[in-house]
Amino acid sequence: MRQFVAGHRFDGFTRHVTKIGRMQFIAIHVPTRPDARRGSIGDVDRLRDGIAERLDARSGRSWLTIDFTSEPAWT
Repeated sequence: MRQFVAGHRFDGFTRHVTKIGRMQFIAIHVPTRPDARRGSIGDVDRLRDGIAERLDARSGRSWLTIDFTSEPAWT
């Protein structure tokens, strides 16, 4: 995530991970500036796909949630 954040010029990230049985629940919050322009919803989905690939989160044993927000209360 650190490389992803630096490579896309985000200010940082927070994450929460919980493991229950064989399942891993991962929540990643990426703060952005209110005036940040990241393109279309499809562009943001591609960012999410890139994160999921890096984390190997498509194995069926992970539930991954990623949000991009300028509101600190959401993180």
